[in-house]
Amino acid sequence: TQLKSLQNSGIFIELDNDQNKPSEKILGFLSKQLNISTMQLSPVSKNSQTTYRNKIKSFLRYQEFEENQESFLKKFIMHEM
Repeated sequence: TQLKSLQNSGIFIELDNDQNKPSEKILGFLSKQLNISTMQLSPVSKNSQTTYRNKIKSFLRYQEFEENQESFLKKFIMHEM
């Protein structure tokens, strides 16, 4: 879910916030696809979460949005208007 979240929206799901946690329905659907029980989808520690996020970023060749890219994007949008 984190991989697809980053790929589609550019941000990770913040699991510390109860409002952002995937619903039981989503977890049930994913566990069925992966052929595992939802009990196996247990929370991970902060260290593990950081490790997984870094692996996902590497896999997607993700780059943080930097100031020079923001400036370029603003100029592009103004030019296209």
